[in-house]
Amino acid sequence: MNYNIGVKIKQLRLGASMTQEQLASRLGVSPQAVSKWESGTNMPDIQILPELSVIFGVSIDSLFDLTDQRKLRINLASSAVSVVRRLP
Repeated sequence: MNYNIGVKIKQLRLGASMTQEQLASRLGVSPQAVSKWESGTNMPDIQILPELSVIFGVSIDSLFDLTDQRKLRINLASSAVSVVRRLP
């Protein structure tokens, strides 16, 4: 599943009128790291997600664009996989 968190980070960063350098400084990472996230070359470390959500005032779910409808589809898909794995 592709969540494309980099697009969301860029959208939130620009909405907050922040540069990549400013965001990087607040997170303690390099501006190149932020650039790689936003271009989809790399993803932020999971330990950074809570801080990103605080900086932008959003939930971690919204960083991944996980709407209630999308969560439902993910849960249904996971349930289907579990059922198939239990089949003989």
